[in-house]
Amino acid sequence: MNAVYATDDGTVRGFCTVDLPLAAYVAAALSLVPVGVAKEAIAAGRLSEELLDNIHEVFNVCARLLNEQSTKHVTLAEVAMGKGVTLKTSANSTYRDLHFDLAVSGYGNGHLELQYFA
Repeated sequence: MNAVYATDDGTVRGFCTVDLPLAAYVAAALSLVPVGVAKEAIAAGRLSEELLDNIHEVFNVCARLLNEQSTKHVTLAEVAMGKGVTLKTSANSTYRDLHFDLAVSGYGNGHLELQYFA
């Protein structure tokens, strides 16, 4: 799953990509959905509507990771299923690409990638 973050003028500032296991576990944990529901979603290869709503909310909160006093306000612009994306870099900006293996207590593990222009 991919979240696209942009400024109010539509300039893309970053992406957050999570693998399906992390999306399912985080989404389930947010509203205390049983771990079995998350595992079923992983086995099916897609999230239920409830889990999609929850991961959308998690991605929305993650916009705060990209907001600094020195940058334009960044908000969640879009959430989409699919493989990871890559930002196009330019010599005029500082690019960051961070990778995290995360564990959701009581649920399971997954991977998160955060790409952004600082």
